[in-house]
Amino acid sequence: MKDKFFFGTDKDSMTIDEYLKQVNAITEYYFKRCEKYKRKFYTCCFIRIISSSLIPIIALGSRVDWSTITVSILAGVMAITESYVNITRAYEKWVNYRQTCNFLWIEQRYFAMKIGAYSDENTRAEAFVNKCETFMLEEIGEWKRYIERAKEMK
Repeated sequence: MKDKFFFGTDKDSMTIDEYLKQVNAITEYYFKRCEKYKRKFYTCCFIRIISSSLIPIIALGSRVDWSTITVSILAGVMAITESYVNITRAYEKWVNYRQTCNFLWIEQRYFAMKIGAYSDENTRAEAFVNKCETFMLEEIGEWKRYIERAKEMK
């Protein structure tokens, strides 16, 4: 069984309807990925906020050993979540996926409404394919830059 988000084609040519279905599947993939990274980003930020706000409160009871341990644990949690956000670039991924998703949605609506570059019946399918492929290539370029930065961090 093929992957639901198969981005290639096993055909020599596609109809515009087949291409639209494929773009819809890709858009769904981008949307799911951007939502995933948004949740990760917000979760880590929320943990950092709670942890950092509890440290001074707990430090007030520093005469008790449990507070020192708790402060240390919270500082560790903050370090882990901060590191996760920075290493995985969750914020950047969320924004990039959402941007690509939004661009594809907009182009699909323009195409469906036959406006702008899509008003000419003779060129609209080609214009739509070119525009969608450009957006997806830009997103692939972002991934290449991300991978290169990850390599540099080692």
